[in-house]
Amino acid sequence: MKVSLIQMQVTDRKAQNLAHAEELISSCRGADIIMLPEMFCCPYSPPSFIKNAEPAEGEAFGMLSRAAREAKAYVVGGSIPEKEDGRIYNTCFVLSPEGELAAKHRKAHLFDIDVRGGQRFMESETLSAGEGPTVFSTPFGRFGVCICFDIRFPGFIAEMRGIDALFVPAAFNMTTGPLHWELLFRARAVDNQFFTFGCAPARDEKSPYVSYANSIAVSPWGKILARADEKERTLTVEADLSEVRAAREQIPVGHQYYANSVKNDKAIESAAGSKSASATYPSIYLYGEKYIRYKGTWVDEFYIALPTSKQKLLNRVYYSQNIDSSYITNNQAFEEALFFKNNASPNLALRLLNNLYKKKYRIKAILPIMTSCFRSIGMPEKTTALYIDAFNKYGNAIVSPELLTSIAAALLDMKEYKRAKKCCGRAYAVSGGNPSGELKNVYNRLRSEAGWLFQ
Repeated sequence: MKVSLIQMQVTDRKAQNLAHAEELISSCRGADIIMLPEMFCCPYSPPSFIKNAEPAEGEAFGMLSRAAREAKAYVVGGSIPEKEDGRIYNTCFVLSPEGELAAKHRKAHLFDIDVRGGQRFMESETLSAGEGPTVFSTPFGRFGVCICFDIRFPGFIAEMRGIDALFVPAAFNMTTGPLHWELLFRARAVDNQFFTFGCAPARDEKSPYVSYANSIAVSPWGKILARADEKERTLTVEADLSEVRAAREQIPVGHQYYANSVKNDKAIESAAGSKSASATYPSIYLYGEKYIRYKGTWVDEFYIALPTSKQKLLNRVYYSQNIDSSYITNNQAFEEALFFKNNASPNLALRLLNNLYKKKYRIKAILPIMTSCFRSIGMPEKTTALYIDAFNKYGNAIVSPELLTSIAAALLDMKEYKRAKKCCGRAYAVSGGNPSGELKNVYNRLRSEAGWLFQ
């Protein structure tokens, strides 16, 4: 996979910055993924954020979409000041090779620092914070995206479990850059055993905020693959994603037993029937998900807190054994799930999924079950609404083209044409460019009902 990092010079003229960025993207011939720096469209200062803020599908987004389509590459569009409902966010748009939105990340941790004798900057005086990490899927692998200050929070990064690379548009300054830039990118790469890519603006000593520059690419082993100096330039590196698997197999830190988190198996077994087990024993984080070692097997904290009878019930399903209806009692959440697995009551499953969904429990495991459930009972209003909510909250994490196609159809039913188009684009992207007949039908229906979107 070829990655290009564009360390561009940013001026105080937005139109010039957009034109220059588009020109630089077009020069990255043969790149699979191209990244721009944080706030590539304006100087990094609060007055500039306010002056240059635009809505989500404004001028900058249009340029990024057009450039991605022409380059036939994914474009991690640095970041721009995005305006919505009277607030301004530091937002990164990721565009697919078809020019469709593949992911959107709003900076979750605002850059508020006051270093004695050094840099002082308060993003929160102008910007609002986003929510949560962002992951997107491509034919090459699954990738995470965050913005600058986000990289300082290892727990936040670890929530992007299982990704192959982390893309970070950033703008470290001359106080924090020399001290922490390389350190953080190498640390996150080694912590999570994935590639890290950081892209910053070129340095301008006359700017009110001076970028450290030094765009960087790091391997899962912590090796620096490429690093820029302070001048405008484009770094292009080849990333062999098999290194991710190799690092995780050879140094399996993601599956180690942490004695400080779990005291011993005997103590856990004695707590297996306790509803408060997850509170009594701190959980282990494996790629961002809570697990406990129970009887020699890694299980999640929800499982360990279940009474033994329910654990046995779950085990029967895990190993594809038949379930007798006599096991189903009290409408407990997992028992309802098992009921559905025997095709007995998709409506019970819908209630289960809705409850678990609200708790954000194992959302990636729940959404595919939603698809089967909803197809079994049709698309009544409440399930359609749940689909819309799923796409709004978790669209960046959904990697099932079948589920995305179903959501796109639901969006069409709701006359949510712009979201339906975005959803179709994501379904196409995660299908690896091989759309199903159902997706083609939804797309053709969209063109028929909302042809104006394609003009």
